[in-house]
Amino acid sequence: MPDRTTLHDLIDRLPGDKLECVQKILEGVLDPDALLRTPEAQWMRERHQEITNKFREHIEQIRAGDKSGCIGGAAGGSGRFGHGPTGLDHGHISQSWWEGSAHVTHSVIRHRGHELHLTERIAMTEDRKKLIFAHEVVAANRAVKHEEQFDVSPA
Repeated sequence: MPDRTTLHDLIDRLPGDKLECVQKILEGVLDPDALLRTPEAQWMRERHQEITNKFREHIEQIRAGDKSGCIGGAAGGSGRFGHGPTGLDHGHISQSWWEGSAHVTHSVIRHRGHELHLTERIAMTEDRKKLIFAHEVVAANRAVKHEEQFDVSPA
């Protein structure tokens, strides 16, 4: 069983660039709720609320019978934050729904304090011979779009 002497020895042998990470881990053990009070946790709550609101709007569209922008249903959601070199500095949240016959997933990803929005759409061509995958990535006021079609017709 570890004792204080063993722990002190381990800490003394740590490279200097690892001390901050270990300090945050130990602080988290002593005060588990401290991480919930960080700006990063607040960011996560705000992004989660934004995506949840969009999700609810899609559900209301479906309930109202509006098939123009969203049909079939909406589901899904996830969120996770992890410890990086500066604490809770990376994570993601996402939601999925249907737009017409396309399945759409929107994710907000945070990495070292920077936010990236990723929207993926998967659909079939009308003749059902090709699978269409399109994604758009938005970060730092720049958007990048890409689309691929995959032949899925029987050989």
